[in-house]
Amino acid sequence: MKKIISKKEAASLVKSNSTVMIGGFLDCGVPDKIIDELINTEASNLTLVLNDTSYPNVDKGKLISTDKIKKIITSHIGTNPITGQKMMEGKIEVEILPM
Repeated sequence: MKKIISKKEAASLVKSNSTVMIGGFLDCGVPDKIIDELINTEASNLTLVLNDTSYPNVDKGKLISTDKIKKIITSHIGTNPITGQKMMEGKIEVEILPM
């Protein structure tokens, strides 16, 4: 088994209806390039498990801005108003967990 795969290969492993854990804190330590590739796949109806939803149009925030996400499990959404807006509109389910 290969231990290192390309960002495109990594993103292609994510299928619709998958749960995806994304590391990092705000915009530090986040797999930006894999997120960019994931945005370009056909995967949808995703559940994200992450520390926070970052900022609009940055790393995790770019992914949340798409229509690919059905649910977010996180500790913090306060820096990304798009998350709150989509939650209030019923477009994304948000489950807040304490750190």
